[in-house]
Amino acid sequence: MSKSVLSLLLLVCISNASVATHAQESKRLGITTMQPSSGNYVAYQDVYLIPYSFLIPGTETSIDMVPVPAGKFNLSLPTNHGNEESVQVDVAPFWIAKTEITWQQYEPFVNLGSVFRQFEKLKIRQINPDNEIDAITAPSLIYDENYRRHYYGGTPSHPVGTVSQFGAKAYTKYLTKLTSTPYRLPSAIEWQYAATANQKATATSNETLNKIAWTRKNAKTREKVATKLPNPWGIYDMQGNVAEWVLDGQTPIPAPLSNANALESLTAVSWPTEQRKRIAAGGSFLDLPQDCQVHSRKISEASLYEEEPMLPHSPHWTTSEAGQGIGFRIIRPFNQNIPRDLANRYWEPDHPEITKALKIKQQSGYATRGLVNPELPFAAKNLIPPKQRH
Repeated sequence: MSKSVLSLLLLVCISNASVATHAQESKRLGITTMQPSSGNYVAYQDVYLIPYSFLIPGTETSIDMVPVPAGKFNLSLPTNHGNEESVQVDVAPFWIAKTEITWQQYEPFVNLGSVFRQFEKLKIRQINPDNEIDAITAPSLIYDENYRRHYYGGTPSHPVGTVSQFGAKAYTKYLTKLTSTPYRLPSAIEWQYAATANQKATATSNETLNKIAWTRKNAKTREKVATKLPNPWGIYDMQGNVAEWVLDGQTPIPAPLSNANALESLTAVSWPTEQRKRIAAGGSFLDLPQDCQVHSRKISEASLYEEEPMLPHSPHWTTSEAGQGIGFRIIRPFNQNIPRDLANRYWEPDHPEITKALKIKQQSGYATRGLVNPELPFAAKNLIPPKQRH
C-alpha cells in the first residue's frame, strides 16, 4: 500500500471519532512552557500562548496570528417582557489573525479549481466515501474580475472582498485540512470580545475611528491591511475597511440557553437557519463612522448577489457593490479536538440551497471538487513540468 493511501486512511480513522488535528509538528505552534520576557503573550493553565506566523503549505505566503486571553463577555438577551438581561459568557482563549485575510492569502484557495481539474483529468486523488471528509469545492471564477476584485482594491495586501460567508468557511476548512491545525470563523461573541480587547463596548469617537479604521469618511475603496493603528491586543482593522463574516446568523439564541446562569462562547452562537441573513461585523469603507462600531452588524440579503447573471448564484462570492465591503479573518481555538457536529457547522454547507448550488456549479463545470490534505502541495507540484518550476 502506498504512503499516500496510508496517510489518507490515517486521517479518516482519526476523523471518525472527531475532527482531531493534533499533528505532531503543530502541537506546540504558538505555545510555550517558558514565560516570555517581553511581547504580547497569554498565560493559560500551565502554558503561554504567543503570537506566531504560519506559511500556507505550498506557497510563500504566511498568516500572522495573535493570542486572545480567556475572559468573560456580557451578552444582552431579550426577555419575554421585551426588556433585556445580561448573561455572562465564558470565552476560551484563541488565536486570531492579526489582519483581515488578504487577496494574497486567499489566492491559493481560488487557484484550487485549476489543480482539481488536472487531478480529474489524470484520475488521481479521486473522492470516495472513505475520504469525502477531506473534500472541498473550490471557488467558481469571479464574474467580471477587474471590477469585482481590482477596482475596489485588489493588490495582494488588500483585504479580500466579495467573499460570501460560505466562501470564508470553505477557506478555513482548506487551511485546516492543509495544515492539520483547526482554523475557523469567530463567533459573533468571540469577534466582539477580541475587537474590544475585553473592554466595555462603548461608541468609538470619530477622532479615534480616523486613527484605527477606514470608513466612508476617509476611504473610497478597501485599503491595504494594517495601515491604521491596532487595538490594545495588536489586532488591525477590526472596525472598518471590510466588515467581517462571523459564524452567526440573524436568529435568536435558543430560549433554554438564555435561561442559563453562564454560557460558553460556542453554546451562545446563533447558528444560521436561513440561506441568507448571516452576520458580518464591524462595518466597512462603505459605511459611515457610526456604522463602524464594534457592535455594528451587516445582515446579508439576496441583494448581495443580484448582479450575478448565472443561476444559481455562486455560493462562494457576492456580486453586488455592497459585497465589496465584506471580508473575513480567521481564528484558531486553543482546544484542537473539534467534535464532528461542530466541525460540520464550521466548515460545511449549512442549508439545502447552498448544497444544491454547489452541486449544480460542479455539474456545469463552473466549480470543481477535490481532496485537501497535507499531501496536496506535493501532488500539485508534480503537475508542473520541471522546466516550469521556480
